Amino acid sequence: MIDSGNSNFYVINNKKSWSQGLSYHVQIADEGIKIEEIKEYVKEFDSRSAVFPKGLEIKEFCGSHLPLIHFLDQYGRVWTYDLNLRYAERIECIQNLFNQPLSIASSSRNIYISGPPEKKIFAIAKLNWQIRWVVDGIFALDLISDQKGNLYALTVCGTLDEKDTTIPAGSLMAVIKIDQAGEVVKDFDVQFKLPNSVPMPWVKKSLFVQTAKDGSVYILDAVSKKILKFFADGKEHREFNEWTVFPDLPSGFGVDGAGNIYLGEGQEDDKGNFIYKYNSSGTYLGVVPYFRGQIDRLIMDKNDRIYIYSKDNPEITLLKPVLSIYRSRNNLLPAGAFYSTALQNTSLEMTWHKIVLDRNIPENTQILIYHLVSNEKDFMIDGNLVNLDNFIRNTSILSDDQKAIRIKSLNNLNWSKPLVNPEDTLIHSTAGRYLWLRIEFIGSETKTPLLKSVRVDFPRQSYLNYLPSVYQENEQSRDFLERFLSLFRTFYSANEHQIGHLEKYFDADVVSGDFLRWLGSWLAVAADENWAEKKVRQLIKKAPRLYKKRGTRGGIQEILEIYTGEKPFVIEQFQFKCEAAEKDYKDLLNRLYGTDPYEFSILLKPFLIKSAGERSTVKNIADSEKPAYTRANVIILEPWINLDLYTYLGVNTYLSKPTPRLDEQSVMPRDTVLSDFKEAGQVERRSRISEDTYLT
Repeated sequence: MIDSGNSNFYVINNKKSWSQGLSYHVQIADEGIKIEEIKEYVKEFDSRSAVFPKGLEIKEFCGSHLPLIHFLDQYGRVWTYDLNLRYAERIECIQNLFNQPLSIASSSRNIYISGPPEKKIFAIAKLNWQIRWVVDGIFALDLISDQKGNLYALTVCGTLDEKDTTIPAGSLMAVIKIDQAGEVVKDFDVQFKLPNSVPMPWVKKSLFVQTAKDGSVYILDAVSKKILKFFADGKEHREFNEWTVFPDLPSGFGVDGAGNIYLGEGQEDDKGNFIYKYNSSGTYLGVVPYFRGQIDRLIMDKNDRIYIYSKDNPEITLLKPVLSIYRSRNNLLPAGAFYSTALQNTSLEMTWHKIVLDRNIPENTQILIYHLVSNEKDFMIDGNLVNLDNFIRNTSILSDDQKAIRIKSLNNLNWSKPLVNPEDTLIHSTAGRYLWLRIEFIGSETKTPLLKSVRVDFPRQSYLNYLPSVYQENEQSRDFLERFLSLFRTFYSANEHQIGHLEKYFDADVVSGDFLRWLGSWLAVAADENWAEKKVRQLIKKAPRLYKKRGTRGGIQEILEIYTGEKPFVIEQFQFKCEAAEKDYKDLLNRLYGTDPYEFSILLKPFLIKSAGERSTVKNIADSEKPAYTRANVIILEPWINLDLYTYLGVNTYLSKPTPRLDEQSVMPRDTVLSDFKEAGQVERRSRISEDTYLT
């Protein structure tokens, strides 16, 4: 509560104050509160028209940096598939490293392959398919890498080899963390016991490992219908095993950046399978729309894309996440709600004055405001007398369904009629000590209203109190006149507020827009439209110090550094007065920098000036800050080598070792010649009439 002279007011305008209430499908941030944005999936790619080798069956695959994916076939061979070209290529040069590999994973630089018969994990560079490192002694059942390039391997503690047909129930399992250098991280300790036995042929359909963006590790035990979550340190964990809905035979899973869990339904169904979605607490949220089909393997990459493989066609489908406004299955439009805890005053019979909103309401969206006033906090809800604040406040651990039930009970209370998109409105209600707010948000298909702050003023103040009592005798005319006069009070209150906070217009850190430039004019700061507000603020705050350096080399450099973000180079004539320069480079220096002793040059690095307007502003700065008897030349350096022009090593010119490349990821070795030995005419290759193609 804030005391402002004769009136008081409450303000809800930050994340902490919004978080004290009950939120239902709304998103709370420092900027305000709006309808929740959720991640939905749409199809980005499918490989229906791809050319896969006949008889090829994908046993395991991993998402790489688009457009490439890598996979293992039924014979243990490694392939790369280009989503854009729809072309699969076998990687022959690494095939002799392992026999019947079981799992494959990918990072930005490497692919990782586990060879259970050899009990080895290979890290192979994508650049040239050379081995980066090998880890021995690990029978890895599944692999996954995180965003930092660390590798996680799911394995069995103790003795296990390719001759074993079953992993017995009660076996101690572990996840081993391997860093980018191929070293096992010693202080990462993730272990758990396997509740049910798993036949070795079913390992890839039963046990899966995934990582989240926060460093957590998830393990799915499909047989036991259980997911284990281990936090980044590997020492604490959480178990998900109570499901309202769970697929009979999960075919893989993923965890997105928000901690939501996605499970692929692997059980064959003529009508197609679904992808099940759960929130970070394990609550079922429904199926992923826009996809229904066979799911023989599901994975998720580090950008939250979902890859789905169907072996019948064979076909790979890629789903990408897009942000959309939340809409429940029961509503035609996106909607959310917020319920505040009680705003209170010290008087039992006090009339609340008005509600003021700072909001942004796009077209076809609405904000509805309800209020509830009472002298007591206890209400009869569902046959029980409960404290309304406790009923609203203790909801953070509730599921969406439980919140919906609680909101239904809250809506049965005696709320006021809704105020639609109000900005400054009177509170029409009986007197009372406590006031609660109910705020409903209604969005459009693509837009959501944003509520930045709510201000509630009390007690009631009206210009009607200054009129003779005859104007207050009739209740109906009194009510109309009070509302009519409130328009004028709102106008004058806004003016009084501006006058009361006049000091903010003299603070460069607070004021903005035209007032900021007006404040700069007090210090003779000439900032045109090409100056961003952030730079104008810096200039105003540094103006007193800059005036002391005005007309000097340092002053010009500092003000240009504020504008461009980089300190410029200032070249003066005296810098060339040396014997070597006069003898060997006199003509060149005269051509570049002139011969006038009162002339100097300002050199700016490439890419600092992006338009003709910015160039003009730099010229104006130089002309206004230089001594009156001098002339300044502004030179913007070009980002390449020009012999006998403005070329400065390390400024706009860089030397590096030549590396022939086909693209960003492929390097040609030395002594390599690209040629075409076929001299016959080839469509789109050789078709030069009379040279290598002849018409007969």
